Amino acid sequence: MELGDDTDGEGGKVHILEEINTQPRKEEQNMAKENIKIGDRVKDVVTGLEGVAVSRIEYINGCIQFGVCGKVNKEGKVPDVNYIDHKQLKVIGKPVELEQADTGGPQQFAPRN
Repeated sequence: MELGDDTDGEGGKVHILEEINTQPRKEEQNMAKENIKIGDRVKDVVTGLEGVAVSRIEYINGCIQFGVCGKVNKEGKVPDVNYIDHKQLKVIGKPVELEQADTGGPQQFAPRN
């Protein structure tokens, strides 16, 4: 279907006024990489979940999500990590700082399911 086309191919009438680009802009992707860092204390503006960004996932289609882990609850249970789109997150506090250690590289005998 082209701009200005007035049929939907099935006899119905459709008029497209403009084409909308739904792909993420490079500036938005770069902002997420620069503004949120692993270890930052963040808040999901949609759900109110607060926690620490413990991981980052970047998909081939440009979607960037951060794994956010909240505080241990009253029973001492560690909450699950929630993966949240970077556009929903804002930095709310000083980052958690851990001493970096040598990970030893890839595991020769990785865990299997």
